[in-house]
Formats: sequence, structure tokens, C-alpha cells
Amino acid sequence: MPRTVDLRQEFRDGTKDKVAVAIDDGTNGPEHLVSVCFKEFNEAAKRLLYEDEELFQQFSLCVKGNTQFYWDGVVAEIPQKERTTDRFYEAQKELLKAVVGPNQRDIIRAWVEFDLRNPRTLSPSSISPA
Repeated sequence: MPRTVDLRQEFRDGTKDKVAVAIDDGTNGPEHLVSVCFKEFNEAAKRLLYEDEELFQQFSLCVKGNTQFYWDGVVAEIPQKERTTDRFYEAQKELLKAVVGPNQRDIIRAWVEFDLRNPRTLSPSSISPA
């Protein structure tokens, strides 16, 4: 079971909210990054009304290990004044490209073919490449 982090927000009216989001450290493969971490974070960010720089800061709490290494590299290329909400979602795509590598289309195709041939309990990241 993946670890989680509680993302918090205190709104102007004094109310508070928190949402648990899965942490991605690269050990569960890029499919976990996309289908769990990105999905949960993006839903939480909308609920907690995160914008601009706050998106970048809060997402940094959701990545560890190898994924944190790649995220730090992506963010380092974005000047502080350009850390907008739109740029954040582009940065997520850049993170995925960094994690998956240059042959992402082939890897995604392999995931689909893998899912069609194997039981749901087996993950593509749990097998070694041929």
C-alpha cells in the first residue's frame, strides 16, 4: 500500500481542509505516477484551490526518491515568475517524459498489450524488460 501525504489548506473564511494524496517514489512504475499520484494530486489541488507556485510546492510533497530527482530537474528549468497554473500541468507532462524516457510510446503500447495478456494482479513494472 503506497504511502500518502496530507495536503492542507486554510481558506480566507478560516475554514480548513486536508486531502490525503499518494506519494510516488518511482518503485511502482510510471503507471502509478499517472493513474494514482497525478490523479489524486490534481483532484486535491482543485478542492484545495491551489494555484501557481503553490501547485509546484505542494506537488513536491507528493514525490520522493527517483521521482523527486526527476521533478527537481523539471522545476529547476522553470524560472520562479513562470510557475503558473498552466505551466504546472506542462511540468507534470515533462516529469512523465523524464520518468518514462525517450521511448514512451513504445512503453505505453507495451502496457496496453501487457494488460490484455495478463491478470490484473500483475503490474507491467513487476517484470523485467525482454
